[in-house]
Amino acid sequence: MASAFDVPVTVYAFRCYDVDVGGYVVPPFKATKRAIAQHFNGEALTLTGEDVDPSELDDEGRWFRVATGWGSLRDESAGRDN
Repeated sequence: MASAFDVPVTVYAFRCYDVDVGGYVVPPFKATKRAIAQHFNGEALTLTGEDVDPSELDDEGRWFRVATGWGSLRDESAGRDN
């Protein structure tokens, strides 16, 4: 669980060259600038920056958006009298 003192990190969409495709692709996740440079040899798309909690990153610095439909994943009914 994240600490109240965790500082958000910025993740970016990016493009990288895919030899199988023979051109540039944009992966279906965002990553930190460090991860983009070290793991994917890519170029950050700077206007796509988004601040996220560091605990949401995987071991390679990737952040995957979780589709939540209309609401959040939190159990907002917790603590309510039903």
